[in-house]
Amino acid sequence: KFFHPKATGKYPLVVMVNGTGVPYQQYEQVFEHLASWGYAVVGDDYDQSWDGVYPDKALSFALSNGETSPWVDEKKIAIGGHSQGGEGTFNAAIDFANSPKYKCLFALSATNQKLALSLGWGHKLGSDGKAASDSYAYDLGKISCPALMFAGTGNFDTQTVLPLEKLKENYSQIPNGIPTVMARRGDNVDHGEMLWRSDPYVVAWLEYWLKGDEEAGKAFFGSDCELAKNVHWQDYASKQ
Repeated sequence: KFFHPKATGKYPLVVMVNGTGVPYQQYEQVFEHLASWGYAVVGDDYDQSWDGVYPDKALSFALSNGETSPWVDEKKIAIGGHSQGGEGTFNAAIDFANSPKYKCLFALSATNQKLALSLGWGHKLGSDGKAASDSYAYDLGKISCPALMFAGTGNFDTQTVLPLEKLKENYSQIPNGIPTVMARRGDNVDHGEMLWRSDPYVVAWLEYWLKGDEEAGKAFFGSDCELAKNVHWQDYASKQ
């Protein structure tokens, strides 16, 4: 599925990576909202997204299809997703020929490594002579673009999908020198809501990295950044 603003032109592209049981049809409002801010958006409805294969194909489709490519600024591309789609975002940004094209990413309540492996969402699961102990869900040490990582504070996120210690672990694994921001949405907001509750900051993140809006960047970086002061968010950390 491909969304774009009404006015003819080339726009920054956002590749949306769906979570488990959440094809694009269930969050088209997010696509529409991003398009209203001047972005082209592409997503799919495949059940599996963790390995980044289908998100990578979605990007290739957007860049090569004659009906979509005229709308895309190929030098301004971002990727992001929720839950399984957060894991898929990481892998799509690492493992493919298209990976260097991403200027930034966002991962919302991304499935933590241990849980992902228990679900079979991992590389080298006992194959190619590798022991199961060698398996991994994603290798954040290979991330090379700015990363925004959020989680919720409701029971499902805090106890299962992305507990604070796992979010901190992911944050620490992003290489130093790669701009990275982490935070959790307070007020007991849980896993399923994070796709929606993160939307304003996702837009600001895209505005900063894809459009160079310095004002939007103040939401994330600096001694007086907005996210650090927002009473509805907690556990903020950033590095550049």
